[in-house]
Amino acid sequence: MQPKILGLISINIPSIRWVPDDIDTLSSQSSKGLSQKSKTASPSFLHLPKVLSKLSTADSSTSATKSGSSSHHSTTFRYNRHHKRSALELSEDDLVSRVHPQNQSSFFDKLPPEVRNLVYGYVMGEETVHLTMGAKKRFAHFVCQDECTSDYISSRDEGRDDRVDQGWCRCKVLVGGKAHSARYLEGLPHLYNNHTFSLLHITHLLYLPKRTPLCTLTHIRSLCLRWSIRALPYYYRAMSHKPTLAYPEDTENWERAWDILGNMDGLRDLRVVILSREGIWEAAWLSLEEKLVESIKKVARVKRVEVVLPYQSCRVDWDVGNVVFSRPGNGRSIDEV
Repeated sequence: MQPKILGLISINIPSIRWVPDDIDTLSSQSSKGLSQKSKTASPSFLHLPKVLSKLSTADSSTSATKSGSSSHHSTTFRYNRHHKRSALELSEDDLVSRVHPQNQSSFFDKLPPEVRNLVYGYVMGEETVHLTMGAKKRFAHFVCQDECTSDYISSRDEGRDDRVDQGWCRCKVLVGGKAHSARYLEGLPHLYNNHTFSLLHITHLLYLPKRTPLCTLTHIRSLCLRWSIRALPYYYRAMSHKPTLAYPEDTENWERAWDILGNMDGLRDLRVVILSREGIWEAAWLSLEEKLVESIKKVARVKRVEVVLPYQSCRVDWDVGNVVFSRPGNGRSIDEV
């Protein structure tokens, strides 16, 4: 009984032509009349068997034959069998093409770009934004208190850091663009160029490319990272027959983290503070120091880089491009980033 009912439904229901609903196409106007006709002919929930039949290879070949014989009864179903493109891979042009016209901001849209840029700069300012991992490994953030931000930025430019009190964000600079997609895309460079982003754990950096679009990462200019050494990379445990890495995961994270920093094309100012509070790895660090510095060379092209090494006994005269090495406690606290 059920196959007979489905056969009757598939005969009496008009064909469906699917088009993307977020990007206008040239054929959207012509398909509008056909879609309206199909809606009046039968309830929408009855279209499901026809849609499923279109996904099969046999029906797709049959529909192609029919479309070739009678063009005015086209039943082409545009279905992309490839994996949907991730939002992390989209460029700014791709994002702009997916935005509908924003008709509720006609006044601001009529302003010259120079005036709009002044507005973006005034609203967003220059803040120190601390990124943290929230639920389901999603990034959350909070911003340093307003009265501390200007002191932090000026001291950073002078080559020193004063202690910054951390408070919850009052202006919510990173969520202001949710109300308007077009203005968010236009203000994206101002949003990420002018702020200093602070990562308080190495895990946050490792997840950054997985949770942030590439076009956003390229706009980050200033970044601070606090990196606490849990286990020493490249440390080999002596075995009787074959030496093996004692901590392969930490070794991989060490290399991948410097790869991520080196691939951030827009990065101009980088500060990495490496911490080892107990000091249990000091002797092993000194023996592997040359190997560890090899990975740091991946950020040598960044205009200004400071790497604070974990121990007073560390060597700081390495010749690595623009990277400046320093020891902990040189007029600052190890808790400062």
